[in-house]
Amino acid sequence: MKKILVVDNDQFFLEFIRDLLEKEGHEVQIAEDGLSALDVLDGFTPDFIFSDVIMPNIDGKRLCRILRRMDHLRNTKIIMISSIVNESFDELKTCGADRFISKGPFEQMAHDILGLLGQTDPSSSFLMPEKPRNTGRLKPRTVTRELLSQSRHLELLLDRLSEAIFEVMSGGRIVYANSAATRLTGTSEEQLLGCPFQNIFSKKDQPRIETLFEPLGENYRRFSEDPLPKVNDHEVLLEVVPISKGNGKWLMILENVSEQKAAARALEKSEERYRILFENANDAIFVVQDDIVKFPNRRTLEGLGCTEEELSRKPFTDFIHPDDRAFVLERHLNRLLGSPVPSSYSFRLIDKSGEVKWFESDAVVIDWEDKFATLNFLRNITARKTAEKEREQLRDQLTQAQKMEAIGTLAAGVAHNFNNILAIILGNTELTMADIPGSNLAWQRLEEIRKACLMAKDVIREILSFSRKSKTEQKALHIATVVTESLKFLRASIPTSVDIRQNIPNDTFHIVGDPTQIHQVMINLCINAAHAMEDKEGILEVAVGNTEIDKDTASKDPALHPGFYVQLSVSDTGNGISPEIIDRVFDPFFTTKDEGEGTGLGLSVVHGIVKGHHGRISVKSKPGKGTIFKILFPAIKEKTEGEQKESQKLPTGKESILFVDDEESIVKVNQQLLEGLGYRVTGRTDPFEALEFFRANSQQIDLIITDMTMPKMTGDKLARAILEIRSDMPIILCTGYNEKLAEDNAQELGIRKYVEKPIEKEILARSVREVLDGQ
Repeated sequence: MKKILVVDNDQFFLEFIRDLLEKEGHEVQIAEDGLSALDVLDGFTPDFIFSDVIMPNIDGKRLCRILRRMDHLRNTKIIMISSIVNESFDELKTCGADRFISKGPFEQMAHDILGLLGQTDPSSSFLMPEKPRNTGRLKPRTVTRELLSQSRHLELLLDRLSEAIFEVMSGGRIVYANSAATRLTGTSEEQLLGCPFQNIFSKKDQPRIETLFEPLGENYRRFSEDPLPKVNDHEVLLEVVPISKGNGKWLMILENVSEQKAAARALEKSEERYRILFENANDAIFVVQDDIVKFPNRRTLEGLGCTEEELSRKPFTDFIHPDDRAFVLERHLNRLLGSPVPSSYSFRLIDKSGEVKWFESDAVVIDWEDKFATLNFLRNITARKTAEKEREQLRDQLTQAQKMEAIGTLAAGVAHNFNNILAIILGNTELTMADIPGSNLAWQRLEEIRKACLMAKDVIREILSFSRKSKTEQKALHIATVVTESLKFLRASIPTSVDIRQNIPNDTFHIVGDPTQIHQVMINLCINAAHAMEDKEGILEVAVGNTEIDKDTASKDPALHPGFYVQLSVSDTGNGISPEIIDRVFDPFFTTKDEGEGTGLGLSVVHGIVKGHHGRISVKSKPGKGTIFKILFPAIKEKTEGEQKESQKLPTGKESILFVDDEESIVKVNQQLLEGLGYRVTGRTDPFEALEFFRANSQQIDLIITDMTMPKMTGDKLARAILEIRSDMPIILCTGYNEKLAEDNAQELGIRKYVEKPIEKEILARSVREVLDGQ
């Protein structure tokens, strides 16, 4: 026995099929239309459903689509029965039916129906046929086809309407919904059909809609009272149209007015919104007509630093940078004439204060007050241009740094050779001075040579330090001496039209500082001063002096503390610095020089150096009257250069020393110096020969002095080899520059002492004695 539901609005066919199936012993339920079928299926799960296609309320096609969405009917077979199956077969195939039967002679229908129920293999027998079967027995039904065609046309028209249209039965259940209805509710037609009409509304509005069906009657009604009901968050106007009197059916027409109301509100606020957008746009927006700015927004006024009235008093071209004025005017005129113009381009404007700003321009031709004009959009790109310039400057700095690195590499090699030459000059000078009485004029001349060698040694050290081949460090420094030496170097770099004057007494205090960085401060300040006077004669004055900062002065400046300072001042009689930019002169990349003439880093570097020395720098200037920079460095109490060192007798000894250097002259001069101090000295110019000599005499040698940079074997490698033979062997390492091996690393290797060439006799004597005595 099967459970079967038969759905047909034709009572004759309904009774025929029910009687046929009940005689076969099946349990049969009937329904006169799709809506009634949904009520039956609420508590009944059949094995088969036989449904007519054309029915009122919910027809067979819609019913089939609804049933295919119900989980409890997943295994139910649906057979569509229709006298027009041939005309609508393609459409019926998409509804989800398992089989189609044509209405015809009752004997044939009974055979088809019972044949389907008697199948033992539903999976094969209920496959959707490619074409309808047994339709040849059907007689043409012209009226039915015409009605079907009209129905399809009506549905097409209804689906194209923008209003949501529902057909509702008495009691409020939906039996039809057009496409606009599904869009409004966000629900498919299958889900809508059969459900209460009030359920499509918000829960808040459902009680109001339910009351509509109590006094609904059969007259047209329109519901538009505030607040409007909502469907899927959309406000709607509801119209109720009776389909025909007495049949209890209505068309519910819903018009979505949310967009209309939003448009009305937008229209009311359009002027306000336009003004807000216009005034708060990131771009400067304005109209140019007859070369006058009209209707500027806030960004325009801010960008040019003017009021709207001030803008209207003079031509817009007056605000354009003179160098850009011609091409901007040309493009403006070409745009008005319809000639090709780049869609966007950049140029400079000068605001009311004189500041130059970069803008990117876009413009279109418009009709403004019955005349041609341009609507302009300007975007401030000053920051972008500044960043591009900074990147370009950084590239230049990188190139410069690479050049400096190359120079540093070259300087290191030159320093090594030059220090070897100085070592020979200095050593022979000191040897000769030891043979001449101090009262002899020749001794005094040799003393000048010795001093010159030591000065040259300091110069080489500073060059190496500046080229970053030597570690910089702050130490007690007589700044007056450094400043004086800097001016000697700078004289050749400054035009002869500039008179350099100096006031540098020798009794100034010492500071804790780095001589190379003080040189850099002098170079930057003096070169800047010379540039300020390059077009005319001028005076560059440099002064150094002691000063004291009291508590009151220090309390006004957090960078200062009470105490003694050394003041360095550099002044010029150049063009001066305008008050508008004087506070920015220490900013990185800020420069008043033309493009390509400076990086804008000089004064920022000076500021960083002064800060690193715990000092303070200030600047005062008047346009056309010159500029003065003043730097205060904290002072320390140290002996001045003028004070004479107390002469002490050089230490001597009798130990055996192995001296190794690839320069034979250096070996000879140092051998004589050490022998003059009482030592026994063996000299070698080949590190491999020196190592073999040490292997053979390791217990007879008390000290080894070796150069660092030698062919075949460097000094540190020689030291390692020697210490492998005798781990307690005292070693002194000499070098012309300290790039490859720092002093700390030398001591880690077991090297006792680290000295820089050329070695002064006194330093050599004391270093040897310190190492031998284990100090």
